[in-house]
Amino acid sequence: MRYIKGNIEREAVTQSQCEHLEAQGFRPLEAAGILQSSQEAGLQETQGRQLGQLNTAQLRAIAKERGIEGAGSFTKAELLTVLKDVC
Repeated sequence: MRYIKGNIEREAVTQSQCEHLEAQGFRPLEAAGILQSSQEAGLQETQGRQLGQLNTAQLRAIAKERGIEGAGSFTKAELLTVLKDVC
């Protein structure tokens, strides 16, 4: 199940993970009334190909789509860290 808090998304597999995220203020995407956008679907496809294989410009574009502020000045390593945390 996918959870969201602000612009941060997390995925939980077990019931205890779900409870932990809910205790931290995350809400299930379904309960938040949020449908998966084509951008989110594209990011999931990108994750399947490994973010590390993308160049910095591609990573910045993904970060911009995800609403990450200041992504234009991030290095590739910083972008990878932020995108992995967001997803």
